[in-house]
Amino acid sequence: MLPKISKKYRQSVFLATTTLLITLISVIFFRSALIFILLLAFNALLNLYQRSTGLPFDMTPTTPLVIIFSIQFGFWPGFIFLFFSSIVPGIFVGGFNPNIILIGFLGLVIGYLASVGIVEGVITYGLILVIFEGIVWFFIATLVSSETLPPLFVFLASTLNIIYLIIFQNFLTYIMFL
Repeated sequence: MLPKISKKYRQSVFLATTTLLITLISVIFFRSALIFILLLAFNALLNLYQRSTGLPFDMTPTTPLVIIFSIQFGFWPGFIFLFFSSIVPGIFVGGFNPNIILIGFLGLVIGYLASVGIVEGVITYGLILVIFEGIVWFFIATLVSSETLPPLFVFLASTLNIIYLIIFQNFLTYIMFL
């Protein structure tokens, strides 16, 4: 004779099974949204850390991810990613200042150009946009600062963005089947 299963145990098994099924369905059908949210949170934390420690140049993958999301999903996902992972943490740490406006405006331009899709291929188009952004930041750094380090920081940030673009495009293609 089988032992009697308590009502509490049956409810626990039902709850665990339902949670597992909902999680599996979410991962299968909402994988892109889940990965988007995880990368957004990760990038926002990186931006908070970077801005609170005062690192001399942008070491976050914001620009490459804005480019990838704008190319693959359109302007608005790229804008949402930019706003919540870069602009909001920047305001939170340093307040609303001209740098935030400039970062936001240039990010919007990059996201829009990425969403238009002038050139075929995410890597090729992304490299063009990263280089374009680097040239703009180089001219801004050269005009604003008389020191030689800010243009060097722009070069380092652009190089890092190119590396991020290649890594994240390959990773997201594998994970999200873009």
